[in-house]
Amino acid sequence: MGEKRGFTGKLTYDFDVSALLEVQSKKGTWARVTARDFRSWDGPRKITRVYPDPDDRHGYLTEELEYHGPVYIYGTNTQVEYHGNCQPVSGDRVTAKVRDRV
Repeated sequence: MGEKRGFTGKLTYDFDVSALLEVQSKKGTWARVTARDFRSWDGPRKITRVYPDPDDRHGYLTEELEYHGPVYIYGTNTQVEYHGNCQPVSGDRVTAKVRDRV
């Protein structure tokens, strides 16, 4: 059996991964993304939660929240500064250190 390679740790999710996760593009449109993409998006992010209406047994209510949590390099637990570039943060830790050295 081969040895495991690459990142084998557990990713940190500081938000509800079962909610509707959306990110805003440079054009201003919102797109639904996965939790892995959401945590590494360097731009506006929002979370929409859907839950049952306590007054109506067949209805649902939604709650939309802007998310201002940490930004991580894609696929790692390395945090980087928020710049608002409206693009995913990818690369290795070395590039991230150079990117955040302002």
